[in-house]
Amino acid sequence: MGLISKSQAFITGHNLSYCAVYFDQVLLAARLANSSEQAKEHADKMIASLQRVGANFAARLQTVEATAKAANLTARNLPALPPEFYQWAQMRHTELLQFWPATDVGGCLFVIGHALGELRNGLIIANLTMDFTRNLQMDFSAQQQSVPLRLQEALIRYERALQIIENLPTKLPTVQLLRPMYDGIQVQISTSLALMKLGATRSDKAFTLNHKLLQILGNAEQEIQQHLAQY
Repeated sequence: MGLISKSQAFITGHNLSYCAVYFDQVLLAARLANSSEQAKEHADKMIASLQRVGANFAARLQTVEATAKAANLTARNLPALPPEFYQWAQMRHTELLQFWPATDVGGCLFVIGHALGELRNGLIIANLTMDFTRNLQMDFSAQQQSVPLRLQEALIRYERALQIIENLPTKLPTVQLLRPMYDGIQVQISTSLALMKLGATRSDKAFTLNHKLLQILGNAEQEIQQHLAQY
C-alpha cells in the first residue's frame, strides 16, 4: 500500500472512470455513422477527434494498470473496444475498492478521483447528446435520462469519501482544496440538472453551464494531482 502515492491513488480513480467517455463516444460515433448523411459527417469528425486523443486515453489506462500492479492485483490486458473496456473497468474498480480499507486516505482519494472522472464523463455525454438531438433530430433520450442519476451518485461518493478524510485523526492538507471544490461543483451541477430537466427550452443554458463545469473539472484534475504530489 505504501508504494502507491496519494497522487497516484487519486489519478487512478479519475482515469478509471474518465476513460469511459472515450469508449462511450466510440459507441455514439458508430450510431451516427449508421444514420443520416448529416449524422455521418458528425461521426467522421468524432472519429477524427477520437484518433487524436487515443494516445492520451491509452496512457491513462496504463496508469490504472500500474497501480493494479503496485497493489499486486492480477495483471489484465488493456481494453481496446467498448465491451472489453466496460468489463475491465468494472473488475478493476471492484478490485481496487477491496484493496483499500474504507478509512484509508488512498482509498478515499481513489473514490474522489473516480467521482470527478464520472462527473466529466456524464457532462460530456450530456452535451454531445443535447447537440445531436438539436442538430440531427435524433433520439438520445435513453442516454439523457441516465445522466442525472450518474451525476448525483458521483457527488454522493465524493461527499462520503471527503467526510471520511475530514474526520481522520491525521489531517490531509489537500482537504482544504477538496471541500470548497465539492461545494462549488455541487451547486452548479444541481443548477445544470434543473435546466436539463426543462428540456429543449433550456438546453442552450444547460449546454453552456456544462461546458463551464467541464473546464473547472479538467483544471481540478491537474490542481488536485499537483497538490497531492507534495505529500
